[in-house]
Amino acid sequence: MEKKREHVPVLLKEVIQILDPKPGRKFIDATFGFGGHAREMLRQGAQVLGLDWDPEVIKLTKERLVACPSAPWSNLTLVEANFAQIEEVARESNFYPVDGVLFDLGLSRWHYKKAQRGFSFQDQRLDMRLSPQLPVTALEIVNRWDYDQLNQIFIKLAQEKLAGPIAQALVRARRLKPIKSATELSQLVAQVYQRQGVKPKHHPATKVFLALRTVVNQELANLKTGLEGAVNILVSGGKLLVITFNSNEDRLVKQFLREKRQQDQLGDLKLIFPSREEISQNPLARSAQLRVAIRR
Repeated sequence: MEKKREHVPVLLKEVIQILDPKPGRKFIDATFGFGGHAREMLRQGAQVLGLDWDPEVIKLTKERLVACPSAPWSNLTLVEANFAQIEEVARESNFYPVDGVLFDLGLSRWHYKKAQRGFSFQDQRLDMRLSPQLPVTALEIVNRWDYDQLNQIFIKLAQEKLAGPIAQALVRARRLKPIKSATELSQLVAQVYQRQGVKPKHHPATKVFLALRTVVNQELANLKTGLEGAVNILVSGGKLLVITFNSNEDRLVKQFLREKRQQDQLGDLKLIFPSREEISQNPLARSAQLRVAIRR
């Protein structure tokens, strides 16, 4: 049962309806994961170039492809790369121009449930890197960055209202002993919320974990570069789709799309939300937003 729940693609119906995949068309899934969106594109006869930065996800996905030879994977090219490299990979793979590009910026259920890298509040390992080649881990940030640096990222990248008290608590706690696990970190943040008498809607450490993950994986800088590359390799009339899950991502995407529209590179913009039915079936979809733009 768990295997079926590992990856539930958000807004699948809407994505496929907009892209309209069919034989002869090329698409890039810039955040391939376990192929939830791409599988449907391939099933309808399109060619897909899939990018994913996580080598463990690539390995597991390739194992599944071998185990499911009847699935429509023959038109898939899978590359280990960050979406910041989308234009470079597309040109090296002779896979351009393309009819559509999809960015799904949410982590997969697998990352929260099985990766054991600190994405979950109960994980032992405080890492948060999607690629082992990245130079800085969440462990290093939490134990080495000073109060001002921690306070700044919690405010800027997560709009954390208790950023100051949380940063103070981290600095104070690590003087006694290093903060080694995601569990320790989440409990420490929860204690700050309790002392402040604040009851959040979600887990108290949600925003702190988001800020750390964003810094570790250089998410916003990579996203901006990836969006630029995607526009460059779209055919006229090609579609750019971006699914975001937090305000920082969405703000960056919205500003980027507006700028490209002003430069006459993109046409009208659309904003689509998950249906109530989808949210009831997949609660992780509740914060998703799909932005769509068409290449002029």
